[in-house]
Amino acid sequence: MQFPYPYGKTWSVDAASDTVTLHERFTFVPLTGKMAGTCFAPLSPMQAIAMENGFPMTLDRKLSDTGLITYCGPYQGVAGTEAYDLQVKGLGRYYQEDRQIKEPGQAPQERRLAQALAGRWRR
Repeated sequence: MQFPYPYGKTWSVDAASDTVTLHERFTFVPLTGKMAGTCFAPLSPMQAIAMENGFPMTLDRKLSDTGLITYCGPYQGVAGTEAYDLQVKGLGRYYQEDRQIKEPGQAPQERRLAQALAGRWRR
């Protein structure tokens, strides 16, 4: 296996199909000895957990499960590639909604934050 190193992530939105596509690209550091071998482009542990739990996500390539569990979640990805696309459906309601500032709730930290922000706006 080669170790994935700094990668690039871009994304695109298809509003007609309500699909967000994450384009993941990796570079790799070659390992020597018994660990030398193929590239493995990992998903983030949160992406893997979301896919395992039925979140509407699809990969453009075959998902490989290493069987390893990290501190943050499962170590899954795509073997033998430097890039993959991950499509997520149904996010339109989140990125198209109007953002509104709401009145603070009852939690003390919310009141303090609202007061601090209000003080900044009055300056």
